[in-house]
Amino acid sequence: MPIFEERWKKIQTLPLKYGAHDPDSQFCVMEATAYVAGESWSDHPKCVPKTISTILRRWNDRLKTDEDRDRLLKPFIPRIIGLSKTPAIEMKRAILVGDYALRILIPEYLHIAKKHDLGDELAGRPESKTQKALSEAVKYTRKKLGASAITIAIDIAIDIAIAIASAIDIAIDIAIDIAIAIAIAIASAIASAIDIDIAIAIASAIDIDIDIAIASASASAKRLEESQSALVERMIECTK
Repeated sequence: MPIFEERWKKIQTLPLKYGAHDPDSQFCVMEATAYVAGESWSDHPKCVPKTISTILRRWNDRLKTDEDRDRLLKPFIPRIIGLSKTPAIEMKRAILVGDYALRILIPEYLHIAKKHDLGDELAGRPESKTQKALSEAVKYTRKKLGASAITIAIDIAIDIAIAIASAIDIAIDIAIDIAIAIAIAIASAIASAIDIDIAIAIASAIDIDIDIAIASASASAKRLEESQSALVERMIECTK
């Protein structure tokens, strides 16, 4: 799908902003995408798959500065316009997000909590590429975490992955709605993983040094920034 080059040039001169806006020359990443694609003003552009737009919309509002939004999100704008968004492909993208939660997000929490062996074990699990494989991965992760999950966000991430698995026997139109809901909820959990307040809460809950927890969270923030960019790249590449 072609883009409006003059509009894209304009967006490259403007900072991406937090939140939704009226048509006023301030844009979040998805409003900018709609503008570049020539759509009516919206932060839910029709030209972008819903799984990708929900991830980017949430990420846009979780980033602390306009500079971070420009650095991390703006390069995706011309690349996400016109991607295939069939139900089957959208479900594949949702499975990518669920696998990300199990093998990257949860292990990062565990490393902050100084549970390195378990974090390494879960991170080293094979990638889930089907709903059935993801269902099995969820069961395994539940068993390993036991009754004392490190944070509410970990439980949220697993519940979301279970929701994906529950779509196995559901009609595809309902399944894709579930996939989109998964993308919305897990994006929040991903973003929350880099929050220093959460690191402090983890430290307090399991009696580890708060300064160490904050340092660990800062390192995790960088890794999660890189891995979430890689996740979006894979969602873009998921075309058949």
